Amino acid sequence: MRPKALAAALACAALLAAPAGAEVAQKNGLIVSFGGSISPRSLPRTGTAPIGVTVAGRVRTASGRLPPALRRISLEINRNGVLDDHGLAVCRPDQIEPSSSRQALATCGKARVGGGQVTGRVVLPDQLPVAFRGRVIAFNSRRPDGGRAILAHVYTGSPFAISVVLVFALESTSGTFGTRLVAVVPRQTRRVLHITGFRLHLGRNYSRGGRRHSYLSAGCPAPAGFPGTTFPLTRAAYSFVGGTTLRSVIVRTCHARG
Repeated sequence: MRPKALAAALACAALLAAPAGAEVAQKNGLIVSFGGSISPRSLPRTGTAPIGVTVAGRVRTASGRLPPALRRISLEINRNGVLDDHGLAVCRPDQIEPSSSRQALATCGKARVGGGQVTGRVVLPDQLPVAFRGRVIAFNSRRPDGGRAILAHVYTGSPFAISVVLVFALESTSGTFGTRLVAVVPRQTRRVLHITGFRLHLGRNYSRGGRRHSYLSAGCPAPAGFPGTTFPLTRAAYSFVGGTTLRSVIVRTCHARG
């Protein structure tokens, strides 16, 4: 996969069980399960074809207590993925914050590039933490300096309406991972929301000027005579309030055709 990236992987949230095929990292009593996949897994040996990317994660503690708040998310994506947002609409944070999922889609639906779920706990002073499950919608965006970005709009209506937008900046890097996706959870957000798991699917096919485009594309550059290859899909790092950072590399396999 070659990037300006398999942009994606917002990391926000908590599933009741670790993602299938998850890699697990543990430090200072914190346990993070990372998971990810591409679909389809059968891709051209040369060139690229449209794909979708799914990223999932779960945060918990060895003691069973509430994990500390998530402070920073970094996702580095394999350099052989291709991101194409040519002609795709752009959404600004002020257009969808605050808003419900329905309102966000009504305003920025043309910029949508993915969606999923997030779970965690709402933490308020002098009250017991309350579980929440929210919807995540990913939108194509730009930073004030013109750089590429993805907005992760998180909304839940229970236990009360909460609307949060996380801005993931896309940065070009060198080496195995050609794109880095970084978001810092705002201080006011992490005081109230403790994200413990997420599942997000990214991918969209669209038309522009009579031509078909895919937001994400990739190939499977296996050597001649080999049916496929194994590759590091993404390298993830979650940093928490208190200073603990957990890292893991997700390795996956593709099947070459042609």
